[in-house]
Amino acid sequence: MSLPRRRFPALLLVATALMAGGPGALAQSPDASLPRSNVSDLVTFVPPSAETVGFTDWGRIKASQGAQDVTGSSPIEDKFAVGLSTAQDEAAASGFGFAHLRDHFDTWAFDGLDLAWEATIQGSGPPMFVLRFRDGFDLAPVAALFDERGFTTAQIPGGVLRTHELSLTDDWLRATEFAILNTAFLDDGRTLVLSGDAAQVQDLAANHGQFPVVAGLDATGAALDGASAALFLLGVGTCVTDAFRAIGAGTALASSLPSPATAGLHPYAALGIGYGRPDWSPMGRISFGYVDPATASADLTRRLDLATTGLSQRVRRPYPDVLFRVVDSRVDGANLTFDVAPKDDLPRLLFDMAYSRDMLFAGC
Repeated sequence: MSLPRRRFPALLLVATALMAGGPGALAQSPDASLPRSNVSDLVTFVPPSAETVGFTDWGRIKASQGAQDVTGSSPIEDKFAVGLSTAQDEAAASGFGFAHLRDHFDTWAFDGLDLAWEATIQGSGPPMFVLRFRDGFDLAPVAALFDERGFTTAQIPGGVLRTHELSLTDDWLRATEFAILNTAFLDDGRTLVLSGDAAQVQDLAANHGQFPVVAGLDATGAALDGASAALFLLGVGTCVTDAFRAIGAGTALASSLPSPATAGLHPYAALGIGYGRPDWSPMGRISFGYVDPATASADLTRRLDLATTGLSQRVRRPYPDVLFRVVDSRVDGANLTFDVAPKDDLPRLLFDMAYSRDMLFAGC
């Protein structure tokens, strides 16, 4: 079945809809045994049609916050504390069901704190979600709830598809995302793929790991290896249509036009923005994936100048004063990468910058 398309900015909701008045944040406790990044797994699930991908590594975030033992079955006060610490000290670019954290586990036998990592993939259709569960998590009770609620079952390449008609009178639907109505349990026994469009779910279940290479994604994914969370903007038109917007330019048409400041800069195939806490120093990273090394090298000086002296389009102040400071820059093959320190050590500023498209340095 296909559902109406709904767009959400990825996890601006952790700090708001979920936890007003909740307990204080957990004390930060860096752990040298942080789990390895799962970005390399993520890229195998990204279809050629993807335009944006939000990624959150909950294993790394919980370890960074000293909350490795907090899961969906933990007391709600402990879960709220993880959510608050994520909103304050960390950042998330994908958060399936986090707006329903109070009720999601009781209704569906899992929530985001049972995940190793997750991704939200957006293209021309409804958002798709990939949920990879932590080691040792038992999906059988989750599957039993699908049976109990009358979901149909169909064997598909790569897994089992569970579907249900949309009915807003079902209490269990109001405690999660509509995408739950088309859910594939993959054959690996620890991954769910969900979307408002059943065809998208079947495609991802059958073809993940075999998709044609998304231009620039492998390189930007490698540059963000070890990320706690990351956001990827994909497509050779990204720098014109997505990565730059002259906010407040006066008209809707003008808002999508490139700035004269970016004249001469070249298009790239992918833009990756992420952070890693506590083991990245500096914490943030911005990586441009070009189609060839020469073009990446040609853009380095100008993009670096815009990132260090350019003005935020929202507040008309230099980027180092309000968003980030560039600590290092480099070109590795066809990748141009900035290592950046977010203002006040707040990684969410990097994602807010991307959501608002306040990225003059990323234009062309």
